[in-house]
Amino acid sequence: MANNNTARSITPSELPTIDPTTFNIDQNDHLEDDGLSPPEKPLEKIKLWHRVHVRLGGVVLALLLTMILAIAYGFYIIAYNNDLNFLQQRLLGVITTLSQTVEADIVATFESKTIGSEGESTQGSPYHQQLEALFKYVAEIDPDISTVYILLPTDTPGILQFYYDYATDGEHAAIGEIYDATDLPILLKGFTAPTVEPEAYEDIYGLSLSAYAPLINSAGETIGIVGADVEIEQLNVLKKRILELTLFSVAIATLIVTTVAFIVGRSLSKPFEKLLTGVHNVSEGDLNTSIALKRPDEFGVLANCFNTMVDDLKDREQLRETFGRYMSKKIAHALLTKGDTPDLGGETCMVTIIFSDLKDYSRITQSMGAQQLIGTLNTYFGAMNEIIDTHGGCVIEFLGDAVLAVFGAPYKRESHACDAVLAARYMQERLDRLNEAWERDGTAYLWQECGVEKLSMRIGIHTGYVVAGNMGSLSRMKYAVIGDTVNIAARLETLNNSLDTNILLSDAVKKELTPNLKKLLRCCGEHSIKGHDKPIQVYTMDGADSATT
Repeated sequence: MANNNTARSITPSELPTIDPTTFNIDQNDHLEDDGLSPPEKPLEKIKLWHRVHVRLGGVVLALLLTMILAIAYGFYIIAYNNDLNFLQQRLLGVITTLSQTVEADIVATFESKTIGSEGESTQGSPYHQQLEALFKYVAEIDPDISTVYILLPTDTPGILQFYYDYATDGEHAAIGEIYDATDLPILLKGFTAPTVEPEAYEDIYGLSLSAYAPLINSAGETIGIVGADVEIEQLNVLKKRILELTLFSVAIATLIVTTVAFIVGRSLSKPFEKLLTGVHNVSEGDLNTSIALKRPDEFGVLANCFNTMVDDLKDREQLRETFGRYMSKKIAHALLTKGDTPDLGGETCMVTIIFSDLKDYSRITQSMGAQQLIGTLNTYFGAMNEIIDTHGGCVIEFLGDAVLAVFGAPYKRESHACDAVLAARYMQERLDRLNEAWERDGTAYLWQECGVEKLSMRIGIHTGYVVAGNMGSLSRMKYAVIGDTVNIAARLETLNNSLDTNILLSDAVKKELTPNLKKLLRCCGEHSIKGHDKPIQVYTMDGADSATT
C-alpha cells in the first residue's frame, strides 16, 4: 500500500516538556550503570559523633567514669581519714604514755623558778637531759614524730612557756620561751584530758598535727602538758600515697570501663549498620536484601521482622509485575496503592484516546502460523506499549491487532493531547524500524508472500470526556474507558483508509496542542463520522513537511 508519511522530523525544541514524576513510574527501573563510583554506604553519611551507638556509648562511659570518680573520691577521703585517724590514735597513745612517764613532781619543782636565770644553766637541769634522752628515744621508735615538748602555764591565761622542747631537726624552742596558745583551744584542752588535733594546724613553727596530755603530779594537780607533733610532710606523704593508689585504681577502672563500652558499642553498631544498610537497600528498590542477625535480643527480633517485611514486599512487587503484564503498570499501581478492595464505577474526565490498528491484518494472519503470529504481535505490542508509557499514556487493552490507549487517566495530565500526538508519531517511526529489522531477519517474507510489502498501522486520535473506572462484576472486573470519545477515535482510525493517511486526529485534539505541534498538521477537511450528525474537522501529520515553521 502507499505510505504518505513524508513529514519532516520533529526537532527537540518542538517537543513539550514531559515531567516523569506525574507518571508515578519508578524512574530507576530502566537506569543502566553509568560507570560512576559505588554509592556511599548509608552509615558513612552520618558523622561519627551523630551515630546512636557512639552517643549511647559516650553517655554510658561518662556516667560510669563519673561514678568511678565519685567512688574514687570517696575512697580517697575514707582512706585518708582512716590513716589520719590511725595516726591520731597512735600519736595519742604515745603522748598518753609520755605524760605518765614524765616526772611531774620534778617538773613542778622547776616551775617556780625562772628558767634561764642566774645560777641555772641554759642547758637545763639534769632532768632536762633525761627528758632529752627520753624524747629522742620516742622519736626514734616512731619516725613520724618530729617534736616532743612540755609546756607550763604562766600567770597570764593562754600564755605558756616551754619547760623543754625536743626537735629531730635541732630547731627547738629555748627553755622558758613564751608560747601564745590563746587561739588554740585543743591545746588548752590538753590541760584537762589527753586530746589530739582533728586536722593539721599551722603555728609559728610550721604546719603539724599535734596531740596533748596533762602532766599530773602526785597531789593530783595538773602542772603542765606534754605534747608531740607530726610534721605536715608526713601527712603529705600519706596523702600522696593514698592519692597514687586512688589514681591507679581509677586508671585501671577507666581502662576496663572503656574497653567494655567499646565492646558494647561494637555490639550495637554492627546490627545497627546491617539494619540501616538493609533499609537503605529496600528504599533503593533492592528487594533481594535480607539481614542475618541470629541474636536472642531485640535486634534479632527486628531482623526477623525486617526479613518478613521484605518477603511481603517481594510478593507485593511480584503481584504488581503480574498485574503489569495483564494491564498497564499505572493501573496496577493505582489499584495496589489504594489499599482497599477496588469498587465498580468510574469518574468522568477529559482525556485523549489513541486507537491504532494494523493494515491488512486479515491477509497477514492467513500467511503466518499461530506461533509466528503471536511472536510478531508481541514484538509489535511491546514496542508500542513502551512508547505509550514513555509519553505518559496508559494502554487499556490489546484488541486482536488493535491498541486502545488513554492519555490523562488514571492519573490526570494537562498535556494529554500533546503527549498522545507525539506518541502516535513515534509509534509510526518505531514501526518503520521494526520493519527494517524484520526485513533483515527474514520475518517480512511471511507477509510479503501474500502481497503485503511491510506492516503499517492506522491511528485515530480524539480528545473528549470519557467515563474511566472499573467495569464488570464484583468477581471479575477491569479498568476501562467508555464513551463517545472512544468511538470517535476508532472511527478516525478507520477513516485513514478513505483518506490514504496513517494518522488522523480531530479538531478537538488540535485545540489542545502547542503552536509548534499545530504547525505539523495538515487539514483533511470535514468528514462525517458514523453515529454523528455533524461532520468533524480532521487533520493528519502525513505529508506535513510543507508546513512552515
